[in-house]
Amino acid sequence: MSNISANQIEPTLEPVMRLIRQLPNKMRQQLRLLLDEDLRTESPRHLDPKAPPIIPPEEFARKWELERKWLEENGREYAGHWVALDGDHLLATGSSAREVYAALKTAGISGSLVMRVEHPDDLSVIE
Repeated sequence: MSNISANQIEPTLEPVMRLIRQLPNKMRQQLRLLLDEDLRTESPRHLDPKAPPIIPPEEFARKWELERKWLEENGREYAGHWVALDGDHLLATGSSAREVYAALKTAGISGSLVMRVEHPDDLSVIE
């Protein structure tokens, strides 16, 4: 008979799901809350290194407002170009999205707003 330590056994989802289904509803709800909390506090980069960071809704709204204001104030200067923004900070600019994404990748940045800036007086983009 071989000796197998607990850390040598890798659980698979199937037996875990069978055990969860056997739990009373109250315990399943507690488990759901525990897992939700773990996912909220755990870095998404730990789960998937290529995943962009998760931004809480309040912070997302605040950043979007700063980005909108930056575009309003600087749109004419960057009209026709692609930009990457993080709030009111310009991270990269280029003549194509590919160029901007390459600059972000080189800098190790993900999860920022990347968009083409239209000229504020160009009504042809509104249909």
